[in-house]
Amino acid sequence: MASSYLERWGGCLRLIGSARGEPHAVVGAVDEALSRAHAAITDVYFFSGIQVTLHFEIAREDLAALGTALRDAGVRLD
Repeated sequence: MASSYLERWGGCLRLIGSARGEPHAVVGAVDEALSRAHAAITDVYFFSGIQVTLHFEIAREDLAALGTALRDAGVRLD
């Protein structure tokens, strides 16, 4: 099952990061960063008011812009 998914979509990337600040402001900054990198949020999960998981799609050629946009938004990737 996983291999057919990867063949169709070309790969899967998992990013884990953290940011400090008021939760709504941080989510807004990350949303803006994803938008600037031409990424599309496909799903969002909120856990206990302290963790947010975002699923998104992005073209391979936009990955460098994503890294820059997340850094500019104050996200530190692990």
